Amino acid sequence: MSFDIEKLKDLLKAVFDLIDPKRRMSKDSLDLWYLCLKKYDFKEVQGAFSKYIQQPGKGQYVPKPADIIEILSGSYESNAMQAWSKVERSICQVGAYSDVCFDDPLINRTIQDMGGWIKLCQTDEKELKFRAIEFRNRYQSYRGSSKMPAYPKLLYGIATSENSGKELEYKENPIFVGNKEKAAITYQGGKKMNSLEISDGFAGIKLPQIG
Repeated sequence: MSFDIEKLKDLLKAVFDLIDPKRRMSKDSLDLWYLCLKKYDFKEVQGAFSKYIQQPGKGQYVPKPADIIEILSGSYESNAMQAWSKVERSICQVGAYSDVCFDDPLINRTIQDMGGWIKLCQTDEKELKFRAIEFRNRYQSYRGSSKMPAYPKLLYGIATSENSGKELEYKENPIFVGNKEKAAITYQGGKKMNSLEISDGFAGIKLPQIG
């Protein structure tokens, strides 16, 4: 949910009226607030202000952009940890053999950037701890972006990569991970993997050329 400066102006006015009704905001201050927060989703910004004003002690003072960004950053870290937990469970429960599509398009994109589903599933337990850190950092970076990046509609598993060279008719049938309806939306809104210029993580793995 993107937002313009007028939405932010109304939100700030409501917050300032609640904390300090005499406080007035200059146009320059509004512009600075907008520059600091425009890359975030407006619904998340609203949530961050809500959390701020509920903080005992701190919430009685008019916030600065850094106060809101601190809350947003914490939320992103939490989201990244939850996303990785979903991925880690899927590595164990689904495995490298099947194609997968997650209910969060940023998970698809992040895994693609890290070399793909097969490579991630084949990571040994010791190395997986470092891959978890890499995933969370990449995921948080995308979450903080003002635009949704291009992402693959699905992540290929071993079965697809092996059959791609056998001239068999290929039919996409990924396992939807997480909320099935959201995963279906992710699938419909994604791009074919061979049309994405994201990473060279699939070097050495022959993928089907679809379309």
